Amino acid sequence: MNHSVTIQPFREEVTRIIAIYVAEGGARELNLSARERAAALKALSYTTHPSAFRDIFTTVEASLRQQSHPNFIRWTICNGNPPRQLFAKQLGVGGIIGGLVCIVLLTVSSASRAWRVISAIGFLVGIATLFAAWKGMCVVST
Repeated sequence: MNHSVTIQPFREEVTRIIAIYVAEGGARELNLSARERAAALKALSYTTHPSAFRDIFTTVEASLRQQSHPNFIRWTICNGNPPRQLFAKQLGVGGIIGGLVCIVLLTVSSASRAWRVISAIGFLVGIATLFAAWKGMCVVST
């Protein structure tokens, strides 16, 4: 059995990663500073060990955690167009007013005090809908 021993295993894979992600003009070029890119290319020219990617990994992870992911979450939460958001806000205010009317009617009626808890449903639904609409979410079914 003659197994050839290579000095740098995975050189082909690392070269492909460099071409796609690290090199300037790559198909999926990462947003790296010139200093980081040069240091990574220099390190990867000597070795294929995963530690050569450490600085790139740190930069990309920080970008994902502090910029890309929060921006994505903010963008996906706002799923309603302005007319739907206005309708949801009006629906929330209507729920709150409905809860107020319900508690007033139940207070002046001869119903027992336990029935006044029903007005909490209007308050909770109204406040939740109003808060969601204020944040840009559309809670109205399509």
